[in-house]
Amino acid sequence: MNDIFCYPACTNGYYGFGCSETCSGNCEGYVSDCHPIDGKCFHGCQVGYQPPLCKEACTTGTYGYQCAQACSIHCAGPNNTCSSFDGSCDQGCEAGYLPPLCNQVCDVGSYGQNCTQSCSVHCAGTNSTCNPFHGSCDQGCELGYQPPLCDLECYYGTYGPDCTQTCSGHCAGQNNSCSPFDGTCDHGCDVGFQPPFCEKSCPSGTYGLGCTEACSVHCAGLNNTCSRFDGSCNEGCELGYQPPLCEQVCEIETYGSDCAHNCSVHCAGLNNNCNPFDGSCDHGCQDVGFQPPLCDEVCSAGKYGLACAQNCSTHCAGPNNPCDPFGGSCDQGCEAGYQPPLCDQECHGAKYGLNCAGDCSIHCVGPYNTCDPFDGSCDEGCELGFQPPLCDQVCDNGTYGHDCAETCSDHCAGPYNTCDPFDGSCKRFCEIGYQPPLCDQVCLAGTYGRGCSQNCSGHCAGPNATCNPFDGTCDQGCEMGYQPPLCVIKSNEKTQKVINRTDSNGSSNIVWICVVVIAAVVVIAVIAIVVVKR
Repeated sequence: MNDIFCYPACTNGYYGFGCSETCSGNCEGYVSDCHPIDGKCFHGCQVGYQPPLCKEACTTGTYGYQCAQACSIHCAGPNNTCSSFDGSCDQGCEAGYLPPLCNQVCDVGSYGQNCTQSCSVHCAGTNSTCNPFHGSCDQGCELGYQPPLCDLECYYGTYGPDCTQTCSGHCAGQNNSCSPFDGTCDHGCDVGFQPPFCEKSCPSGTYGLGCTEACSVHCAGLNNTCSRFDGSCNEGCELGYQPPLCEQVCEIETYGSDCAHNCSVHCAGLNNNCNPFDGSCDHGCQDVGFQPPLCDEVCSAGKYGLACAQNCSTHCAGPNNPCDPFGGSCDQGCEAGYQPPLCDQECHGAKYGLNCAGDCSIHCVGPYNTCDPFDGSCDEGCELGFQPPLCDQVCDNGTYGHDCAETCSDHCAGPYNTCDPFDGSCKRFCEIGYQPPLCDQVCLAGTYGRGCSQNCSGHCAGPNATCNPFDGTCDQGCEMGYQPPLCVIKSNEKTQKVINRTDSNGSSNIVWICVVVIAAVVVIAVIAIVVVKR
């Protein structure tokens, strides 16, 4: 059995086996007050030391009591190191944070590392505030200062808020310089631009250095505008004034816009003088055929003579009745019925038509064969056989007589019922049954056939022995003893007896049929003869 030896407790300030270890001098409370066995400080460590033994300072990035606090992430340097005792950053603060702990942004009005720099007094706004990290003004710069820090005036050639505006390219001087605050040009404006900024052209109606000159009131256009540089009128001059400034009237023998026109050589008087504004000849036109007031154009359509005072004849041919502006002769001749060259009188002497070139027809009725001077229609109609209105052609087929007013008979033989255009007599002959020469009436009683040249048979029954005017068949049959239809052939005696017997007895049908057949044969024969004669 082993013997156990007990040693007395370590004296204050020591610990461990044989009380060989010394308590840390960084224990909180009584100096070197620690546990006699493991050396842990009874009351923790002093600020800046690591528990439990409190012999070593806080690890990098921590500080304070029990090393329980972390250094600010805004400590400057690679590891954001700080004092293990109070947390003050070893290398100061990153830009924008207050030392010593670097855990708060700079106070208003300061910025940068350790908040050692002041915001520019030219920051815009009430308190001239700026970004605590890099010092850029929160509300931009006052006029004339450059962002972001607003501590320098605008660069040469710029001006205004944050120097965002450029001096006008029309500022006078070598570098177009202007005030950095309001942009007014240091040396005034180039010609044609308005002070003080020299960005706008001279107002309408002005020109020159400082826009002090007025455009001429004789510049053309609504507002008398001119070049803002030299005063030359933009739209030229009003009538009668000389360019470019339009302040003087045109020289002699010129007129109009920009005095670009010459007075007409047809103006009357010495030097052909004319009005400088409208070019009207001072003394009218000197040559026949030219129009006042300018006398530079021939008379307008419808006019001729001195000062174009005379009217072309309304009977000149063509649209607007044009005529020669000098003598009045019609350019395109006369309308039908009027005599050239002036076309102011009707045709006469049996003439008519365009330029009276047509002759009235010799077939016009009347002693002088007179006709209408316009269309040539005969005044008193046509001679027999000629067609109105000109009476220069015979009547068309089928018509005849005075003015071809009569119609040829429908019974004229031939395909077109043609007849003589003068007296209406059918040119060939009449259809069978009609009387020549007009063929408009049937044959007289007792005649028939073509030209009514045949006489009805003297054996036709009836008081007048009449027959059909076309084929000669007796109207009331034949006298006793003659055969129908023409009644020119005597009846056969035996046939007559048979007929009589049949009529008396009424018993022989065969005899009756024979008589009918014979009669039919005779009729067919007569018709055949008539057709052959045609």
